[in-house]
Amino acid sequence: MPDDAKKKEFEKLIKDSEAPVTLALYQKLNELFGTGNQLFSMEFPTRGLNAVDYEYNIEDCYSTISKPYPVQEAEFLLSNQMFDPSPIVQGSNGEKLSINYETIVNNYVPKLKSLQNFVLDQKNIRAWLLNKIKDTINDKEIEQSKMGFAKLLYEEYLNGKIKWEKEKNDKYNKCKKDSNLEEYTRWLSSEGLVKDEEINNLYNDAIVRGFYHEVLTLLGFLNVSSPAETLEITKQKMRISKRRSLDGSSDIYPVSFQPSNWFNALKPNLSPKDLLSSKEKLLEEYSSKKKNLAKLKSELSLLSAETVDPEELRRLEVAKKEKENEYHKNEVDMMKQYGSNAVNAFKAALDIYKNVDDAKQGLKTDKTLISMFGEIADTVVDDTGKMFDKQQQLLSSIQEYTDLSRKYAEAQSKDYTFQISKYNQQIQLLENDIDYLEPLITGVVKAENDKEVEGKELISEREVPDDFMDIIMTSSTIESMNQEASENSASSSSWKTGFWIFSANRSSSSSKSSESKANKDFSSSVEIGLRAKKISIERGGWFNPAIFKMSKEFYALSTNIKSNTDLTKEKALKYFEGNEKIPNSGILPAFTTGFVVAKDITIKIKSENTSSEIANDYMNSKSATSGGIFCFGCSTSNSAESKSKSAFTSSDENYVYIRIPGPQILGWFLEFTEFDESQEYDRLDPDYYDDADKVSNLQMNSYSNSVEDNIAFKDEVDEILQTLIKD
Repeated sequence: MPDDAKKKEFEKLIKDSEAPVTLALYQKLNELFGTGNQLFSMEFPTRGLNAVDYEYNIEDCYSTISKPYPVQEAEFLLSNQMFDPSPIVQGSNGEKLSINYETIVNNYVPKLKSLQNFVLDQKNIRAWLLNKIKDTINDKEIEQSKMGFAKLLYEEYLNGKIKWEKEKNDKYNKCKKDSNLEEYTRWLSSEGLVKDEEINNLYNDAIVRGFYHEVLTLLGFLNVSSPAETLEITKQKMRISKRRSLDGSSDIYPVSFQPSNWFNALKPNLSPKDLLSSKEKLLEEYSSKKKNLAKLKSELSLLSAETVDPEELRRLEVAKKEKENEYHKNEVDMMKQYGSNAVNAFKAALDIYKNVDDAKQGLKTDKTLISMFGEIADTVVDDTGKMFDKQQQLLSSIQEYTDLSRKYAEAQSKDYTFQISKYNQQIQLLENDIDYLEPLITGVVKAENDKEVEGKELISEREVPDDFMDIIMTSSTIESMNQEASENSASSSSWKTGFWIFSANRSSSSSKSSESKANKDFSSSVEIGLRAKKISIERGGWFNPAIFKMSKEFYALSTNIKSNTDLTKEKALKYFEGNEKIPNSGILPAFTTGFVVAKDITIKIKSENTSSEIANDYMNSKSATSGGIFCFGCSTSNSAESKSKSAFTSSDENYVYIRIPGPQILGWFLEFTEFDESQEYDRLDPDYYDDADKVSNLQMNSYSNSVEDNIAFKDEVDEILQTLIKD
């Protein structure tokens, strides 16, 4: 068979395998990690993760306090994405959890009508607690509320108790120092008994005159948190927790991923011998990145030498501005001097005219024309000199301003700050990639020198790290999973394992024989091994999903804004299996509670009718152009943006091995919000908060301080409390 035909046959095998592999992987992950009513939503293709974005020092229990802002922001942005509730998704739907959640809670208005009777009872009880009475404490008459009396008399009891305990300790220490504890025991059995009774009487005062138990009982009735209060506290926590992102484009809220050292799990754990056959590619990629790094550093060095120091640029800008101000000032001064010269000339002419006119009329003048012309000449000369000085100052400042403007423009043209920043970013990324590759190459070279045989296992022999689970999908596993899915769907007229990503249609039973053969051919050709771990998302007090369960207690300002209309996990799966579009179900039908991370992925493909060289070349070209193999995102290109997607291919006899060491998110866990039962807003009764004529029998206007009144009042309170308990 020609090479082109073999290549096309192998290409068809890979294409036909995508649907069964994806379905089998989804079923396996859902079986291992899926729980309760949460929906596992697999992302296709998988999403690469860069451990550098999430690393920080967690050496002690206070590490969360000092978590760097960039890490906080990266974790929040990852957790703030929303996904359409479906078993398979192409990626996030572009909506943000925090924005939709804030929209919902701000659209809720608490219902107060159902609390009307309770609120009125609270008012009456509060009025009783604050009702003032008179009594005498320590021979001093005091007018105070019942709440205040309960506090004062109980404080009397506590202060007396503290004083008595101190007196006992002092007496004991003194007797012990004198080695006379016998005296302490006699004193304690005599005076101590009396003191204890005095303390008991203080407590009795707090009970009888201070209504201590009645006050605590009624406080228990008042101290109740309503759904309205819960909603308000949630809004307050959102406001307190909010801060702006580093670029100022969005709001950031605190989140934490559990376990807290989850980013350590992102480091690959492939054994070096697993990459023995990829040694040349590793060395080629490493050498290419080292060359690029050296080139970037050389260009950065040239730019840094040519660029103007930012401080010098700022100094020139300030000096240019100051000289510009000086130039404008000199210009104004010259104009003022010109005006002054004109005024002096006019005054001189007027003075001459006046003296000549006076002389004609025979009036005595103080000055002769000769002396006046002399003075005018002096004034003109003086004004001309001043005008010349102002002109020189103006010309000088214009020249200096022009020179500074030219220097500043030249300095701006040599300001490479932005370019240097870009170079530094590129250098940092390359250094991260080199740090990633160096231990792999070192391990591979050592394994080769030790004459180790390349590992053919689907899972590396290295110890499983950080509670990862090893998942192996062999030919028999994949075949049985797809067979089970096919049988479960046999009752329907048509069935698809997914939307556009699958091309595995099963229509009735007409194609069962050909289908079985295709599955058999496929299942004997592809096997997968990987390590997976579940990461949980905790959002703290700013996100309170219990609000959704309380929706019946709220009105909605806009009934078009609903968290979730009627979508459940069962309904979402039903729509998916029927290949139907899931209808709009509110702006927050579900939210993410965690995700599954996989790493050390190994794909083993059997190529009986294709040479391993042809298969290897095809897999390299496919991963380099399409960005993925099966459902896994990967790239064999040296210019891969994320090292988490770096793939290393090798071949041996009739097998092709694809190894993806870096971490990837396989899917997300979605918790469905409760059915939104909020109703259209209904205005309050205008008299709802009107206290007039709403005083019940609990409202006591005044009580005398007599023993009889207090006893009668206590009986009435007891009766009311019994009524409340029965109700």
